[in-house]
Amino acid sequence: MGHAGVPEGHSIMLKFNFPDTFEKRLFVVSCAAIIMAAITSILLNLMVVPRPQNAIAAGVVGAAAGIAWWRGRKVERPEWLIVFVVLVVGSILGFMWFSNAGVRGTVPFWMTPLFIGAAVVLKGLPRTFTLCALSAILVTDLTLEWFFPEWVTDSAMNANSFVDMGVALIANLVFSVVVGLGVANTWHAERERVETLTEQNVRSALELEASQREADQLRDMLPICAHCKNIRDPEGVWHPLEIYMREKRHTDLSHGICPKCLKEHY
Repeated sequence: MGHAGVPEGHSIMLKFNFPDTFEKRLFVVSCAAIIMAAITSILLNLMVVPRPQNAIAAGVVGAAAGIAWWRGRKVERPEWLIVFVVLVVGSILGFMWFSNAGVRGTVPFWMTPLFIGAAVVLKGLPRTFTLCALSAILVTDLTLEWFFPEWVTDSAMNANSFVDMGVALIANLVFSVVVGLGVANTWHAERERVETLTEQNVRSALELEASQREADQLRDMLPICAHCKNIRDPEGVWHPLEIYMREKRHTDLSHGICPKCLKEHY
């Protein structure tokens, strides 16, 4: 139920202008998750394992997500804001590819939710552009690592690599489950809506057909005087039977005598 001054289906806390949809919720949750992940990464890369370049990259990602979330509060459809966030994250991951063990690191795992999120949330040109750009980043990193393996920096400790891999796998599992459930629920809701509309359309068509049939039957009935046999037309004017049939129904009548009248009158 909507609150005073807030239309039905809108969130008071976020004050989004566009309808409350699965795509909007995923956009907001993704921005919040990216910001929290960026803060955590900054702290880890500054305090636990000193890697300032990763801390700076995480800060850029968090800032981009924060800007997108803030701007998304004021726009109706934030597709290009989503494109902006995904490409910033993808570009930063592309740079971090070489400082985090390349294909043996966790960066390839973090590319997965970007592809899934872009494919689910975006449509049309923004989705095509984003998926092509992410594919280009991934192909570029793989090509550079193949020809210049010396550019890749291995993880400093096996323990750090194990933790990074575990966190990446768990995060991807949670993200995939959330997106899968959201897509499934949205699909089922849309299917139920289509089935309901189809049923309503069929019922309306049947009712319209019955009404049309009844109207045709009523139109075919001729109001006729019980005494003089004159017929009343739709305008309320009475006509002799012969004239009405000739002028209104374009039917000529021929006169004859039935056997009963012949016996009674002749």
